[in-house]
Amino acid sequence: MAVSIDLRQFIDVFFEETDEHLSVMEHLLLSMNRQRPEPGALDAILRAAHSIKGSAGIFGFHALTSLTHVMESLFDRLRRGDIKWRAELAAPLLDATDVLKQLRNSYRAQQQPDLTRCNDACEKLESLIAEHDSEAIPDSDEGYGFFAPSSSVPTSEAYGFFDTPAPANEQPSEPSTIAAPLPEPAAAPATQVETLSEAKKRRSETATIRVHVDKIDQIINLLGELIIAQSMLQQSHAETLAFDSPQQQALNLLERHTRHLQSAVMSIRMVPIAMVFNRFPRVVHDLSMQLGKAVELEFVGEHTELDKNLVEKLSDPLTHLVRNSIDHGIEKPEQRLQQGKPAHGTIKLAAHESSGSIVITISDDGAGLNRQKILNKARMLGLNVSDTTPDKDLWQLLFTPGFSTAEQVTDVSGRGVGMDVVKRNITELNGRVELSSTPGQGTQTTIRLPLTLAILDGMVVAVGEQRFVIPVESIVESLQPQPGDVRAVSGQPQMINVRGQYLPLLQLHQLMNLTPQFSAPEHALIVVLEHEGQRAALQVDELCGQQQVVIKSLETHYKKVANISSATIMGDGRVALILHVEQLLTRTQGGKA
Repeated sequence: MAVSIDLRQFIDVFFEETDEHLSVMEHLLLSMNRQRPEPGALDAILRAAHSIKGSAGIFGFHALTSLTHVMESLFDRLRRGDIKWRAELAAPLLDATDVLKQLRNSYRAQQQPDLTRCNDACEKLESLIAEHDSEAIPDSDEGYGFFAPSSSVPTSEAYGFFDTPAPANEQPSEPSTIAAPLPEPAAAPATQVETLSEAKKRRSETATIRVHVDKIDQIINLLGELIIAQSMLQQSHAETLAFDSPQQQALNLLERHTRHLQSAVMSIRMVPIAMVFNRFPRVVHDLSMQLGKAVELEFVGEHTELDKNLVEKLSDPLTHLVRNSIDHGIEKPEQRLQQGKPAHGTIKLAAHESSGSIVITISDDGAGLNRQKILNKARMLGLNVSDTTPDKDLWQLLFTPGFSTAEQVTDVSGRGVGMDVVKRNITELNGRVELSSTPGQGTQTTIRLPLTLAILDGMVVAVGEQRFVIPVESIVESLQPQPGDVRAVSGQPQMINVRGQYLPLLQLHQLMNLTPQFSAPEHALIVVLEHEGQRAALQVDELCGQQQVVIKSLETHYKKVANISSATIMGDGRVALILHVEQLLTRTQGGKA
């Protein structure tokens, strides 16, 4: 009995797997561009092209199947040795990979693909084959390899959805449905053939399931509500239950299991930063060729994991920093040789976890930042600098909108647009970015981000009846000021003496228009805040303790609130506002308190 299968339920999986196959192809082609193919590299590319071709055939994506068929033919001849590999082959194959990406994007957006680019890429690859092979490329199997009889390759190799092999009998009338039982795909190259039992064993060893991130977010939100309910339950019985009572032990067990559940669920959202790093070999390859430079790219700690939302938002700022290193940092080969350096420059992308944060560095061994050029540009823009301005402060000027030391505008850089966007993007992720440089040795950009955007380690403080949360990483210390520590200067914010250093004093009750328990600073508590080297003192009534909180967005229901980044719900059910430390410290620059 034929069973109709709606393929629309698999379309998202197809595009995800196609992305992975294209990434593999591009990565291996870039490595082959620099050296002879490693054993198995051509086999891996051939498998990726074959998988895309077969899967696209099921959905009727004919342009994808046509181009991958020609690529597969070329890779097969390379693998057999009929065509000898040479570095010049990498460029047209990389171009063909770009066309595959465009075709994928068109099909994903349900738009008509650019068949002209597809045909041009096919003709270019066919001409490469024709140089070494007088025989015409055989026509693609009808159904693109899915509907030809075969007894050696399991259907799972073709797409991974269906396990029961059967002889070919009929093709579907529409790409959205397919009749079952399904026929087997055409035989793949010998190196990728595996038995059905081997395929099942392989899948059982690496069993995965693809889940849309929205579903994970829903679980995290529900888990946040569970944590709040558990905290409310704990607080409501804190004074009535004995420490060793069965009810209290049950509450303790509930809290422990809830924390373990939270950790497990959050780990589902974590993905390796290699998902971002793997985009850059192509960026480095193309831009270094364009600028006539020789650049090698190194990865360190690419398996470090962080929140998927962070990964998606890191691509643009990291891309700009890598391009900046190539354009402004790495010298041309002849210049490097004159300076006693290797002809090729090196850019290193590194990541590691540190104290609940992820630290990402982008470093190069180029010329380093030119201090005098930056000083001259700063003076032209009317910025307050001098010859004694510390390097650390001077480098931060590069994040000023419109700031560029490039002598001419090109399609790569020179307009002063980019570094300010990098800083803004990182700041929006609750992170910070710093620059360091040594003349003649290179430049390093360091980015520090929270591992997740859903959970925050915070210090809960009180002003009157209102609770606020301060990110722990922004707190230097807390203290009780002494009489005489606070000084007021006419027209300027109050200053407070903290260990011999006078800091601007921000009174949270004034900023938020609240009635405090203590108005005078010497009766209140002071929390010293720091962001990107800038410090200020924040006056509060009480420190309520440190805890992890579930972040809730305010902008879903309210307009942006000054000095507030988000909110959370405390264990007693009350809402606590999470302070935006950078905005608070910005107030001290203009005498606003």
